[in-house]
Amino acid sequence: MSATVGNTVITSRLIQGKFPDYTNFFPKSFSTKVVASRSELIAGLRRIQLIARENKDNIRISFNHEIGIEISTGETQIGNGRTIVKASLE
Repeated sequence: MSATVGNTVITSRLIQGKFPDYTNFFPKSFSTKVVASRSELIAGLRRIQLIARENKDNIRISFNHEIGIEISTGETQIGNGRTIVKASLE
């Protein structure tokens, strides 16, 4: 199957075979829920990724009831990085 959008041709095909069962990878229920602005989260990840390139793209994400989502990377040649994204945790 293919579709054309402007000068771009998008092609897809059905791959035959048995795929690994990925349904058990995702939890069926959760005890913590985090709500954040999608655009703010993406912006925070992009900021940290600029520094994390020097650290093999090692990015840590942690959640804190008081500050929200902390996105950080360790020490690199250009410094380390840390940013906070406002979020509510339940």
